[in-house]
Amino acid sequence: MFFFFRKKKIVVDAFTCMYTAHEYFPIQNAIKTVPDWWKSLPKEYTTATDLGISLNLPTMKKCDGFLDLFNRGFILPLWSDVIINTQDNGYYQFQWANIKTSVIMTHDMRQYGSVISNNFTHMKIISPWVLREKTGVKFVWMNPSWNRLFSDNLNILPGVMDFKYQQDTNINILIEKKNHTYKLSAGEAMAHIIPLTDDKVEIKNHLISEQEYQQKIAHFMFTSKYKRMKQIIDGRESKCPFGFK
Repeated sequence: MFFFFRKKKIVVDAFTCMYTAHEYFPIQNAIKTVPDWWKSLPKEYTTATDLGISLNLPTMKKCDGFLDLFNRGFILPLWSDVIINTQDNGYYQFQWANIKTSVIMTHDMRQYGSVISNNFTHMKIISPWVLREKTGVKFVWMNPSWNRLFSDNLNILPGVMDFKYQQDTNINILIEKKNHTYKLSAGEAMAHIIPLTDDKVEIKNHLISEQEYQQKIAHFMFTSKYKRMKQIIDGRESKCPFGFK
């Protein structure tokens, strides 16, 4: 007897009230963002051994690790041009193409210790997207290295998260303390978000009003936001539908 188990589909809903982000720079499947330099590679190249025998060898175009990476998850692109000026004392200034686009914040350096704070400046680019997913599946948030090979050397920080108990998609960055100007372009990849599941994951983008957007942001706690939201949501879901505790 054979049993066939259909993989369930997991839906990640992405909400923004920023028209340009939704219309021109949506969150999309990673496979749609394969870099142009990779697309231009031939599948093979020819070389000769010491004996003069010609061999056809594969290029990265056939690299399973690369292909599997881009067949998983989705890419969060930058939603506007931005210029960031950094100084060797840790201070920085930024200018978005649209001054109402977003803000860049920083955490108190006491949160991450002197080893980092003596050498780097922390920045948090506040994203216009909030994500929601119902099952609580975990996602790896990582630097989209292959998409950023020829970009400024920003240290986009990795992590593991879910979008059931929290919904922020802010981009945490460490930048070396030095006098430098970084110019980031709208559309460039800022995060590769990979689900830790074999189930099919689908991303759906939604344009909503600013009022609806504000209602989806749970910014009403000073500390332990994730744990407290988890307690609230899990407690609500565990209640008996007949009203019994």
